[in-house]
Amino acid sequence: MKRQIGGPDHDYTTSVFYQQAIAANDALWIDPYEDTAGAQTSVISYTKPIYDKRRELAGVVCVDVALNWLRDTIDRRHIYPSSFVILLTEDGRPIIRPSESRISMEESDAIIRLINDSTVAREKSSNGRTTKIYFDTDKRDGTIFYANLKGKPHWLLAVVCYDDEVYGPFLQLRLRLLLLSLLAFGILLYMIYSFARNEKKLMKQSLEQERIGSELRIASEIQTQMLPRENSVTRDDVDIYGLLAPCGRQEHPHAEKDNPKQLTIPL
Repeated sequence: MKRQIGGPDHDYTTSVFYQQAIAANDALWIDPYEDTAGAQTSVISYTKPIYDKRRELAGVVCVDVALNWLRDTIDRRHIYPSSFVILLTEDGRPIIRPSESRISMEESDAIIRLINDSTVAREKSSNGRTTKIYFDTDKRDGTIFYANLKGKPHWLLAVVCYDDEVYGPFLQLRLRLLLLSLLAFGILLYMIYSFARNEKKLMKQSLEQERIGSELRIASEIQTQMLPRENSVTRDDVDIYGLLAPCGRQEHPHAEKDNPKQLTIPL
């Protein structure tokens, strides 16, 4: 299928795509321009001059990509719900920006100004391929990630992401971890409190037992001191043993075992 777009009202040899392809003498991406003869809209074109066997110019092959189609394609592919992509020429002029139904013209213009402003602080990503610009606004804070395409053309592709969507899941995870840490700390404090309370109770019982044992020992010593020191009974026909049992009756270990006729008299 062939269509002739040239005519009295349109000399395509004077068009941007034709002139730049001839000047480059090589395959070339053409920056956006208005296609008044073909798509009747803004397009970017991939062009390549064609030569015959005698190396004379036979024409220029041109493939047009409508910017509206390219923008809609990019709009449907985004990392986060509010993230968007901007495509710029190598010198910073916009090629593709998000539709105004997603991002206002003022917002996209502000992002483009940040990228083109050489005084704005920026840093390289860990992979060294992408450059980052942090920005904060009255509405939302975010980061611009941009890099030039490796091959020709060296257009600049920028991806804009907002902090609340990027770090939102991490913040929720941090909050959950904080709550779990507080819960674990509370359990630990309760265990320490229970241990200290039981330790105090055991110490109190131990001191009480020591006090009772000390009092019983003192009482036993007092009662022992009340007994006569010398045996005043001197009879050959009677054996007398003395036994002191402070906590109850206790038989002398030698009474009745050695001699059944012996008599034990508790004092």
